[in-house]
Amino acid sequence: MKQKITLILTMLIFSYGLLFAQPKIAPTNQGSYGLNKLPDGWISEAAETAVSSSTHVGGNAYQWYRNGSSTKIDGANKFLTIFSKPNYPILPKVKMPITGLLTGHPYKIGYRHMTSEYVINKVPQEVIGKYKSGMSIRIEGQPNVQNTQIVNEDTWDQSYFHFEATKTDELLVISPMPNLVENAALNIIIESITDLCKSGTNEVVLNSTKITPVCPVKTGDLTSTFTGTIPQGAELVWYTTPTHDPGTWVADPTKAPAGSYYAFFYDGGNDCYNTNNSTAVVTVDKIICIPPQVCKAGTAQATLSQTSASASCPDLKFDLSTVTVSNQPAGTELVWFDNATHTNPKQISGADLKSVGPGTYYAFYYDAAMNCYNTAQSEASVWVKDDCFCAASIDGTREVQITTKNLTNVCNSNTVNLNDALESLDPLPNTVIVWFDNPTHTDPTKVANPEAVGAGVYYPFYWDPVMNCYNTDLSENGVTVTINACTDLTPSMQMDDRSFTTGTERDFIVKVSEINGGATSGQIQFTITKLSGFDINYPIFSGNSNVSGITPNENGNWEFSENDNLIFVKSKPGVIIPANGQALIGFHIKRKDGVPVHTTQNITPTIVAGSGGDLNDLNNNTVTSVEANN
Repeated sequence: MKQKITLILTMLIFSYGLLFAQPKIAPTNQGSYGLNKLPDGWISEAAETAVSSSTHVGGNAYQWYRNGSSTKIDGANKFLTIFSKPNYPILPKVKMPITGLLTGHPYKIGYRHMTSEYVINKVPQEVIGKYKSGMSIRIEGQPNVQNTQIVNEDTWDQSYFHFEATKTDELLVISPMPNLVENAALNIIIESITDLCKSGTNEVVLNSTKITPVCPVKTGDLTSTFTGTIPQGAELVWYTTPTHDPGTWVADPTKAPAGSYYAFFYDGGNDCYNTNNSTAVVTVDKIICIPPQVCKAGTAQATLSQTSASASCPDLKFDLSTVTVSNQPAGTELVWFDNATHTNPKQISGADLKSVGPGTYYAFYYDAAMNCYNTAQSEASVWVKDDCFCAASIDGTREVQITTKNLTNVCNSNTVNLNDALESLDPLPNTVIVWFDNPTHTDPTKVANPEAVGAGVYYPFYWDPVMNCYNTDLSENGVTVTINACTDLTPSMQMDDRSFTTGTERDFIVKVSEINGGATSGQIQFTITKLSGFDINYPIFSGNSNVSGITPNENGNWEFSENDNLIFVKSKPGVIIPANGQALIGFHIKRKDGVPVHTTQNITPTIVAGSGGDLNDLNNNTVTSVEANN
């Protein structure tokens, strides 16, 4: 048996670039091969169908046939076959759902159709002929029906079906016409579904959702809220409802009164919108415009009681509030600025008004209620002059004259008198000479006592104490003070044991130390008190003293003498104790006979004040006690 079959293959091309509606259709290349089969998602009403391949009808049921032998159909490998018979009791049809549609949008479905013979392998073999009738395609519930005549055989022919969506989901209905002569079949491929509306489906993206008009204008320009790109072939339109209801179109969006407005892209040729429920909304605020009030300050310049004044001395201040005006408008106040345009830095008021410094100050009339001035450029001004004279600058910036730029202390003093560097101690009239430790008479402070300063660089200035001013702001007459270390001598004693039994005798050493980093100058002299219970004597040559073992002494560098109470020791000429150095002088002590037990007496070496250049007599002696025991 030889049969003829028409194939329907639906191949959908989806538009993935859309933001919202994406039409979808159940493809014909899905589902299982076989007779009485349908692609996934398809519905049959009184139609005999099959899902076929390029080699067989309904899977492996029957083979395609051409020119006396089995053949292969060029094109898709899986498609829908609808059988058409002369004796169908009712018109057969198949349906497939289309979803994701946008109501009012026009769509185009591209499809192909073809018929071919196929053979039923039985004895005798039966070859089914080709389908000669037409087919219809439509949207269920819509009056538009497109009838297509099958012209070519064994070839896929291209056709298109147009419709307008009335719902978001529709059913596409395909019906083969009865084959009036014999059994046959119809083959179709649906290649694409295309949204023909040029407005697209994206929402309008606004850069602003609110417009606040500025008086006296009470309307807003809706077009100013959109700076994006309008789809080609469409235009931007506005409605007062989100569903673009009839009668709500905004004729002039550049002058929209207070209210809410919804934006759409509109394709006039196809009469379709990008959406049927816009979320792109702009609100124009309602404002109340009050007629402007008149500035009470007027436009006349202020008439001042004076145009110049002298600042007080020495504070250089003037009270601007003492200046009066004769033409001040009612409801205004007189205000002052340090510039003619009442701008930066600021208005002068309050306590500042009563103590302005030298300069020019400008008067304005000011209306606080309207925040306005009588003029933008004041010609009414007061010049506050500086008539105070600085006595220190009588000779301009003349420096205080000095005779030397260097001063050094004279021991035994650790300071110098800066005034020793001055050419004259007599200052300019009405000034005093002051010293600073910097050339700009600034931080930290001026020298409190210039007659006793330590090391550093000091600068003299003439100072007017009334005007608090100086002869110069940069002195070049610096005096460098150098403080050399002065000698500070102090004595100490070394003795192995301070307890003496009858007849005991031993050595001790007096150590004279310099502790201030200044070598001695001149002869050094110290004394030792004589004791009634002990004899003290001394060698006149250098040798060793039995102290802490053996300790060398320097007795040969010293001269010795004595009276009834003291032993006098003086360094020989040319003997120097270096800075932080010392001299060791040896002595011998012996307990006298008959001294009572427990007798305690003090050996007191004392450096003569000022000897050797010593500057400090507070550390010039030391006391060591010795005791007579059993």
